[in-house]
Amino acid sequence: MELKTAAAFYTLGLLTSEELVEIGTEALGHGVDTPAIRTLAGLADSEISEARLLFEQVVRDSGEDGLVLEQAALIAGSFVARRIVAREVSPRSGAKEIEAIYSASNYATELGSIGLLYDEYAWDEPRSSEEIDRDVLKEAQLLVERSRI
Repeated sequence: MELKTAAAFYTLGLLTSEELVEIGTEALGHGVDTPAIRTLAGLADSEISEARLLFEQVVRDSGEDGLVLEQAALIAGSFVARRIVAREVSPRSGAKEIEAIYSASNYATELGSIGLLYDEYAWDEPRSSEEIDRDVLKEAQLLVERSRI
């Protein structure tokens, strides 16, 4: 996950301290090398409480700070939508992730259609899961296209 995407998920409150350490390790492996990244990636379990402050420093150092909820939601939602389109996650699983982003963002407009489609999986309606899957995939493709503009 790129730092910008990680910053978006962090802004939305959707990353654990353990995931932040993993992101630091991954960034270091991709050649992003700053003192804060090295420290974050090297945190021991007993130091995990420092992960959030270190990640915030990493984000500031990278210039990806200052995201508002709507921006963060679009970045994070587009990331998941690309995974749906690439068939890396099922439409249902991806829709569940996007619904969480939608809720955490205080209901960002761009994600509403997929967030609401996720709810349909639990409804007692005549629509099948396959139909909902097709709609989620279609909406994910549209979200990916809109995020490129």
